[in-house]
Amino acid sequence: MASDIHLLELASGIKDSLVKSGFLTVESILASSITDLSNKVGVDLYIAQIIIQEAKKFGMGTNEQQPQLLISDGELT
Repeated sequence: MASDIHLLELASGIKDSLVKSGFLTVESILASSITDLSNKVGVDLYIAQIIIQEAKKFGMGTNEQQPQLLISDGELT
């Protein structure tokens, strides 16, 4: 299974820690609570919250790596 963790806009050290802690997909991050993520990765709750927010952005397609439609002056771009 290929990891999509490297597509998140997070520091490379955080991404490495996520993978080493068993978080191989964005979905695995989203399935965890902030406390669980914090404990498993060894980061504060604030950092865990940032990781989950970034995973949510990625999952919603608002990450720059994901294509998205833009509406400008009533036209799709």
